[in-house]
Amino acid sequence: MKQLITECPDGKRILSCGWSALDSTSAIMEGQATYSEPSFDGKNWMDNVKLTSTYNPEWKLRT
Repeated sequence: MKQLITECPDGKRILSCGWSALDSTSAIMEGQATYSEPSFDGKNWMDNVKLTSTYNPEWKLRT
């Protein structure tokens, strides 16, 4: 499982966020979001993602 927090520039508020689970070559892998929600003030978005693919244990999470 990985967690990523995406922050907005000053003066902006986040409305939504998408994510991708990627292998070392940036190919898309299968994953499942276990948590995806904005902060109370809209300045950032937090995603928790669990890799469901067994292809590659080394992966990265990108928004």
